[in-house]
Amino acid sequence: MLYLCVMCACAHRHSFLNRRFLTGERVLCFHGPLLYEAKCVKVAIKDKQVKYFIHYSGWNKKRLFLVMWDLKAVLLPFSWDEWVPESRVLKYVDTNLQKQKELQKANQEQYAEGKMRGAAPGKKASGLQQKNVEV
Repeated sequence: MLYLCVMCACAHRHSFLNRRFLTGERVLCFHGPLLYEAKCVKVAIKDKQVKYFIHYSGWNKKRLFLVMWDLKAVLLPFSWDEWVPESRVLKYVDTNLQKQKELQKANQEQYAEGKMRGAAPGKKASGLQQKNVEV
């Protein structure tokens, strides 16, 4: 398949034959150590890699945050939507949904364990890593 490039105005055509996910497809995506339900919004070639613009389901589309700009406070929009490499995206299938539950359970157990030992909140879990399950 050939698609018009969504990243440049040069009207080049890029081959997306190696892409695994389609625009509009429901997927699971790693954000930190956990998998979240998401939607593939766009597909593009960035830095010679296929990348996906992901919207995390149920996360606020836009937020405003305060930034100091030239000694003035300015509100800028912020979104959780992001470009991610293919390695962070998984098909929305039963085996990957099970992996999502396992990661969530392991993360909760590590959080509870750290809380009991008096670990600082927000400390990253060292035992959890991103792993692709089924493609």
